[in-house]
Order: sequence, then C-alpha cells, then structure tokens
Amino acid sequence: MKKWKWLSFFVACFMLILLLPTQIFAATHSGNCGDNLTWSLTTENGVLTISGTGDMDCGIIWRGKAPWTSYYPTIRSVVIEEGVTSIEAQAFKGCNNIENVTLPESLTSIGMQAFYNCNLKQITIPANVTTIGQNAFYNCDNLKTAGPIGGGYDYEFGWTTSIPNHAFHGCYGLQEITLPSTLKSIGNLAFQDCQALKSVIIPEGVTSIGQYAFAYGGLQKITVPASVTNIGKNAFYGCDVQNAGPIGGGYDYEFAWTDSIPNYAFHGCKSLIDVILPSQITTIGDFAFYDCKSLTNIVLPSAITQIGADAFHNCETLTSIELPNGISKIDEATFIGCKNLTSIEIPNSVTNIGEFAFDDCTSLTDVHYKGTEEEWNAISIASYNEPLINATFHFNPPETDDETKVTEIFTDVFENDWFVEAVQFVYDNGMMSGNAGSFTPNENMTRAMMVTTLYRLSGSPNVTDYKATSLFSDVEAGSWYEDAVNWAYNTNVTTGYTDSNGNSTHFGSNDKVTREQLAVFLHRYAKTQGYDVSVRADITNYVGYSEISDYASEAMEWAVGVGLISGLQSEENGIEIYDLAPKGNATRAQLATILMRFCKYYQI
Repeated sequence: MKKWKWLSFFVACFMLILLLPTQIFAATHSGNCGDNLTWSLTTENGVLTISGTGDMDCGIIWRGKAPWTSYYPTIRSVVIEEGVTSIEAQAFKGCNNIENVTLPESLTSIGMQAFYNCNLKQITIPANVTTIGQNAFYNCDNLKTAGPIGGGYDYEFGWTTSIPNHAFHGCYGLQEITLPSTLKSIGNLAFQDCQALKSVIIPEGVTSIGQYAFAYGGLQKITVPASVTNIGKNAFYGCDVQNAGPIGGGYDYEFAWTDSIPNYAFHGCKSLIDVILPSQITTIGDFAFYDCKSLTNIVLPSAITQIGADAFHNCETLTSIELPNGISKIDEATFIGCKNLTSIEIPNSVTNIGEFAFDDCTSLTDVHYKGTEEEWNAISIASYNEPLINATFHFNPPETDDETKVTEIFTDVFENDWFVEAVQFVYDNGMMSGNAGSFTPNENMTRAMMVTTLYRLSGSPNVTDYKATSLFSDVEAGSWYEDAVNWAYNTNVTTGYTDSNGNSTHFGSNDKVTREQLAVFLHRYAKTQGYDVSVRADITNYVGYSEISDYASEAMEWAVGVGLISGLQSEENGIEIYDLAPKGNATRAQLATILMRFCKYYQI
C-alpha cells in the first residue's frame, strides 16, 4: 500500500512540473568579451547579445575558443549592440546554426574568419566597416545575392565608394553582385574564391581593382569600363574567360580601354585564347598578359609604341607575334617563358632589348627584322637573351617612303586618315590599287571588285575552268574581273544569283556589296583556304543585329569574333554605341581595313 502512495506522489509532482512556465527552465549565460564589453546568451531563443563600448577582445586566437563556444549548438542569431566597434577574429567560427546577425553603425572592423562556416541567411554590413579579415564569411553558402542596403539582398552593405579588402572572400555561394554606381575602388581579395559568381559588371567611375580581387573564382563574363586604370596583380587569376575585346563585341572579358591596356589587366587569365585590341591602343602595361598560358591569337595594333615589362610572360601557347613600327624598346622579360614562340617580327625602330626579354623561349627559330644587318648589330641587347641571339635572322630593310608611301601615290589618301595604314597594307601586298592617281576610299565596293581583291589575295592562280563565264550573263569574256569571277565560282567563294530552281543565272558584277555580304565573302574564302573559322562572338547586343540576314548570321558572328568587324562607332547620351549596319554598303576603305585585319589574324 505504501508503494502505491509513493507512486501517486511522484505522478502528482510530475504533473505539477508540466504546469510550470517554460521560462523557469530558460538559462542565461554571460561574461566579458572586452574591456568594456559583455555577452549574454538566452538558450530559450538562441540569441547571443554583445553589449558595451569598444573592441571585442576575448583572446580567441591564443585561447583556441570563444567564451560562448560551449553553447554553439544553441546560438541561432547574434545581436551586436550600438557601441561595439569590432568583431574579433574567429568570434563565431563554426557556429553552424547562426542564421541572422544584427550589426551596429558603430562597427568598423570584422576579424578574420569571424563567421567562418556559419549558416547565415542574411547580414547587413554598415558603411563604417572598413576592415574585414580574410575569409570572414567563408563558406556562408546561403548568402547568394549581394548589393546596397535596401535592395533585398542576402548580403547587404552600406559601402558607396569602396569595397574593402576581403569583403566577400570565400563566399562560395555568392551568385549575384550589384555594385553601386558611385563605386571608385574594389579592394584586394574582395571576391576571391567566389566560385558561384559567373558575371560581374564593373560600374563606370571605378578606377582601381585590387590584387586577387576576383581570383580563383568562377567568372565567365567580365565588363570593365575605361575609368579603371589601376589593376592589381592576379585580379582575375584563374577566371574562365576565353576571349577578350571591346565592350559590345560579345566577348567573355569586355573592356572600354582605347588608349592603354593597364598593368596586370589580364594577369593570370589562364583560359584566355583570343584578344582583340582596339586600333587606337598605344600602350600595353607591365604584366598585362602575364601567365595567359592559353593565349594564341593577338594582333598588336600599329599605334602601339610601348609594351611593358613581363607583358607576355609565360604565354606558353603563343607561336608568333609581329611588333608594330614605332616600338623603340622590348622591355625586360617581355616574352620570357613563351616556350612555343617560333617566330617574331621586329621593326627597325627598336633600339634596346632588356634583360630576360626572350629568356626560356626555347622554340624560337626565326627572327624577321625590318631593317639591315648593320642596324640590327647596333641594337643594345641585354643579357639572358640567348634564344633570340641564336635564332635565324631574316633581314628585310623597308622600302623607302618615296617608293611606297600611298599618301604620295593617291591624291585622296592623307596621313591623318583613319584608313591610311590599311590602304598602305593592301597596296604593298598587291590586293588593291587605285585608278588615275586616286584610291577612292569612300567608293562603294562592287561584287566584281570584291572577288578581284580575294583573287589577288589568293595569289591570282591560273584559271582553266571558265564555266562561270558561260553561266553568268553579265560576265563578259576578257573583262578585267573575268578570271576572278571564274576563280571565285569554282572555289565556292560565290555562287552568283540563282533562279527558283537553284541554278546560277547572273553574277551582279556592279551590284554594291553590303557589310554582311562582305563578311560572307571572307568567311567562305577563309573556309576554302582551310583556316579555322570556329570562333564566334555573341552579337545579340549590337545595334543592327536584328537586320542581319539568316544566310549571313554565321559569317557575321565569325567576323566580329576574330575582330574583322567591330561595328560603326557613335555616341548617344554619352554612351558609345556600336552598329553592325549589316545592310550598309561597304566602302573601299572599310574593305582595306578588314583585309588587313584578316591577314594579320591568320598571319598571312
């Protein structure tokens, strides 16, 4: 009987306990975390609160743990109150259940690995935070979007002019970043290891991008404005961009520089294969293409007068390069480590070659020098350039200006014309000539002129099959373009106009050639010569894209991709616009320019 009484007593006590308020079981833990800071944790709601004034200083690094480490499983949010100025390194490292953090305006510093491996879903960084340690938000994978405060982003910030060093370092889950239009600089390692971030548009007005800013990430699309003049080393190291060129060309890495390529601009872009440089570029900065190990195609514009030290250091797949006239010095280590460079063309304007300029260019066999042997021997060549010195030299003194200067041959070509270099090129190479002392650069190209130019480019081979003459009613026997038309027809460069049954009827000798037709002619010609025509550009953002004929779309994508066509440039409301103008007539000056680009790209 006594046994049952005790059992009844225990049941009654248990029921009484169940009726008590839950707050009675809620525990509050607290302590100091700085000279004037305290912490308190209420286990019921999982809120850790830091209060007081000054810096957090718990000796976490040397102690190996924070004062609240024992309660990590219960901490779900952190509230740091006004007055606190810093968060100590590793303060919340490994607090896997933290989802929300509230930070005060007084905060200026967030230490290294402060929120390492936290499950943060939202955080707002005040503008006063100017110092962020390495990997402060490492592996906070739920922070997928970032942008200015008030935009509804997972990671919101108050910075308006400068993104601090390490700001997003190690944010593996970050997929989208919106940068403020007022931004001026991006700090060192700011977005390093952001592997889910595939695209970034740097706003106009930004002048500086720090070292390793986007390194080891997953960027596949980069847009850089002309205002950026200072780029730190390895800023885009390892980014997956395969081609680069002016904004609007559909390239992976687009830029607006027209005068100078900054130091380190493409430093460490190991996947970069093709680069199209604007014709106005005069300077390539130090280390600009350093470690671009996949770079195979780059044409240096004739306006270039300076190439910086280490500019093409370790461009291991570069096989040949032509240095433009006007360069006076090949700087130190410019081509060091270009192991597959077999030939180089050097102008006689070069007077100095720096140390290590061609060191470790183990495949260099041929040097084409645009001058005499005597001029070459007068060049100052520094040490560690044995591959250059031991190569086979081909001396080719340039012809005198009196013999070749087109400005003295043609009355309508002048020194300051944008097309003068191209006219000189096509004239010197026998592709185009004038008539009665004029080149007529603004004259529209006809189909007869077009095929004649390509016929000359192919070496004017003997034509034995005159089938086209009998097929085309408008090609007269013995005409100046007869051989060219027959050659073009028999090599599939053109089929002429066809009837409803697909039979060729006439050639249209005097029909004007549009810009899209010019691209088609060259595309077909490139195919007949066995050239690689696989390069494509995304041209959907160009003005005039919707006007391109279906038959010409592939050729236009190729022509833009290899830099033959860049669009007609204009300005609207302060913004540069590039118009493909596919239906516009092509002029002789435009054809000369495109032919020069074509020959340089395919190294003809």
